[in-house]
Amino acid sequence: MRSTKLLIFGSPKAPSIQRLGGLKLPSSRGALHAVIENGNDTESKWAVYAALRTGDVSVLPRVKQLLAVGDRQLPESAIASQLRFVSDPFAVPVPDLITILQSAPGELTRECVLTALGEELKDTRAVPALAVHLLDPDLPASYRAVQFGGSRSASFEIGPEIRPANTLAALAIQNIMWRRWAKSQKVAYSET
Repeated sequence: MRSTKLLIFGSPKAPSIQRLGGLKLPSSRGALHAVIENGNDTESKWAVYAALRTGDVSVLPRVKQLLAVGDRQLPESAIASQLRFVSDPFAVPVPDLITILQSAPGELTRECVLTALGEELKDTRAVPALAVHLLDPDLPASYRAVQFGGSRSASFEIGPEIRPANTLAALAIQNIMWRRWAKSQKVAYSET
């Protein structure tokens, strides 16, 4: 049985590290940082995942480094998925998330960071970075950018003279998205 665990998790300690993350206890951060610093490669990656689960955003620079190679394998895909739950606006360094968004080759990472920025944090500093992803080749990621840029822009405290432009921009973006979706589904799109 032990060899099966090694094949799945890469380390006999990995399931224990994951359980620490599952508890989401901030008190476990010290132990997790010790594993990040001193554990083997697999243990360190799972400890980064577990630290994110506890709400520890100090690991975001390490997350950027890990996800720079993609997010199709475990534990990178688990780390990427956890980014969507980053939600403390006082603790989260939004620039770190934007940096991850800009450098991530993986579709899952981009979608999860867009979700965190748009649905959880709702931080206007992210709007320029999100605009780049309006035409992201990954349809779910571009949808998240539209969702944040269009529906959220009117809810921010901005002057009334800007709101109509944002509304028109949101409608234009939604039109582009519907065209892209129709094209991806091979559905005829009519201008009427």
